[in-house]
Amino acid sequence: MMTRKKRRMLLIISIIIVISILLGIFIVLYINTDMFKPNANLFAKYIGQNLENVEAIYQNTENNKFDSTLKQGKYTTQTQITVSDEDEQNSVNQLKIQINGQTDKTSDYNYQDINLLNEQENIAEVQYIQEGDINGLKFTGLFDQYILIENESLKEVLKRAGYTSQELTNIPDDINLDFDFSSILEFSEEEKQTLKTKYLTIINENVSRRRFSKQSNQVISIDDKNLRANAYVLTLTKEQFNNLIIKILEEMKQDEIVLSKIEQIQAMLQDNNLYKDVDLTQQFTAKLDDKISTIRRNNIGEEEAKILVYENNGNTVKTTIQSPDYEMSIEILQDETGKYSKISYIDNLSAEEKSFTYKNTLEEMSINYSNNENGKMSQYNLIVSELMEENSGTKNIIIGYEDDSNSVQATIEQTISQEKNLKNKVKLSGESTINLSELDEETLKIIIDRIKTGVTEKINEITTSKINVEDLKKVLEKPGIIKSRQDIQVSGITETEKNRFNSKFEILQGENLENESMLRLIETVKENLINVEIASNVELKLKIDRYDSNEEMAEALTNFIEESRNRKYNVKTEYDETTGLVNGLSIIIQEN
Repeated sequence: MMTRKKRRMLLIISIIIVISILLGIFIVLYINTDMFKPNANLFAKYIGQNLENVEAIYQNTENNKFDSTLKQGKYTTQTQITVSDEDEQNSVNQLKIQINGQTDKTSDYNYQDINLLNEQENIAEVQYIQEGDINGLKFTGLFDQYILIENESLKEVLKRAGYTSQELTNIPDDINLDFDFSSILEFSEEEKQTLKTKYLTIINENVSRRRFSKQSNQVISIDDKNLRANAYVLTLTKEQFNNLIIKILEEMKQDEIVLSKIEQIQAMLQDNNLYKDVDLTQQFTAKLDDKISTIRRNNIGEEEAKILVYENNGNTVKTTIQSPDYEMSIEILQDETGKYSKISYIDNLSAEEKSFTYKNTLEEMSINYSNNENGKMSQYNLIVSELMEENSGTKNIIIGYEDDSNSVQATIEQTISQEKNLKNKVKLSGESTINLSELDEETLKIIIDRIKTGVTEKINEITTSKINVEDLKKVLEKPGIIKSRQDIQVSGITETEKNRFNSKFEILQGENLENESMLRLIETVKENLINVEIASNVELKLKIDRYDSNEEMAEALTNFIEESRNRKYNVKTEYDETTGLVNGLSIIIQEN
């Protein structure tokens, strides 16, 4: 018979075993499920998933078979581009661009024969050829020879031909069209963890845990699909919310990971001879400064603001920011049918709505941007469908614009055929070419002048007898690709546009501004600076234009500020009495 002491020991052991089992179950449930976790932790978990979700959505957006073919081997392409305007009488509907190409990636060779047709009449032809570092153009009907230039000597050749430094500003050092933004948008696991830890720490350090709550079993609609989700909610006053956003934006201004991505984009653009005179990092931090200043000017109020993170089956599917001034949401959904994401923004003060939608299915990829402002809806669409079977494939691209009264659409149809050998391969030979890089300065100037004159005459011939330029302008004006100054002045601008434009300059106002602040001011206004007038010995008048700029004036003003590093300045905005737009800045030079 078991003694009392043994029975007590067995009872204790049994209790320990039960507690251990329960503890083990609790640990497993805690690690692998959301049971028992505080709302603040779950909010952090699911809002942190957005980084991985966005990265996954936009990775591998290309059709692997079709696009991988374009990156290797030998192939021919046939491409046709047409534009369709809703006005059937628009002569642009009769235009067509046909391009026949030969490409051999193994020998760095590319040939494109580009033809512009008006109905069935061929009205212009340009042939482009690239062999290694040599690029050539042949203007059929103007010159019988290919005009060649070595890839890295473009700017030097034009300089010898008499082009000024100002004219060469936007000329690339070499011809290079190699873009790969997808690699820049990838984050390492260490980078993702660092970003999540950094910004979640800001939230944790500035928000009380009692501000977090949960809304269970919510029904939400994403991509026309109804989902049941749990919402983890952070509720703050407007002032608390804005203070939190300011801390996050201040951190982003100096975030090494974020800034490095911008620097990589800048380096890639500069490698491809784009935006060489633009400092993207400076523009990024300036935009954040503008946003911070705007928030601080309006940071009063006890109205409620919320951040809601929706979770479905352990995955973040929607994140919404609801403030008294605006509402913004990010929707992300991935399943067996494809990938879907949507970013939307509603301005509660102006009722302006914007949205950007991306969808990639097995059949096609589509992008839509829509804007509803002052009751007028406009949207831009891009649809890409691809099919690759064995050694041939097709790719169709539709680019469209539509608003309440206009619509225009461009269609690109391309076929591709892989080849073992390129038949009738176009090759460069000495008799059929003129290499500009090898000409003496006098001959070079003669050839360049002949080219400019011939091309100008050809363009004039086409635009006076073949193409109705006004019809072309109408098509380009509808989606806002071009807009004449007269049209702009007649139609005016919305109050939202005016406020957005004016705020860019109003934020620059201040007293006793030092040298560095003034240099940042010039960087901000240079795309709208058209003139600098000397009003007196101590006052400068900067003339501002919404659609024009003068780089020389910006450069001269920069030199003036840099030469006077110990001065301080008072800056004040001036307005056009008719439009209400900022049209100038008054700069008063303070005495030392």
